[in-house]
Formats: sequence, structure tokens, C-alpha cells
Amino acid sequence: MLLLGGPVLFHLFGDGSTVAPDSTGYGFVNWWDQGGREIVVGVGAFAVLLAGRVHPLTAAGFALLSGLATLGWQVVWLFVFVLTGGSLD
Repeated sequence: MLLLGGPVLFHLFGDGSTVAPDSTGYGFVNWWDQGGREIVVGVGAFAVLLAGRVHPLTAAGFALLSGLATLGWQVVWLFVFVLTGGSLD
């Protein structure tokens, strides 16, 4: 894909300022906003903890907590954004 350059990236992910609703990029952004972020953080935390030789059950617990903390941080950020005059439209 990278060898084909810009035209393929624009076709998959939009024109740089918006993501086309029928593109692959739109599906990825939609997945990321609906839980992908928390999944990636949790899996990453689990991998790092296991690499650090943490007990697997403890690593799983901390990975779950890191995913939940990511969700909590997003909720706090959105709340502050709206309180300070930001619009979700």
C-alpha cells in the first residue's frame, strides 16, 4: 500500500480533512471511537506488563484498569470540553 503512495491513501482514508463515509478509514475511525482505543491501551499494557515479568493475572487486572482509565479520561475530557464552550456538533 505504501508503495502506491498518496492516491491509495486518499482513497482509503479520505482527502486529509475529512474521512469519506464509505472508506476503510471511516470504519477504522468508527471502531477506534467505539472501543478500539480502550482495547489497544489494554492489550498494550498487558504486553508491557508481561514483558516486565508481572504475574499474568495481575497483568490482566492492570490492563483492564488501564482500559477503563482511558475511557474515564475520555469522559472527563469531553465534559471539560463542553463546559468550556466546545461544541460536539
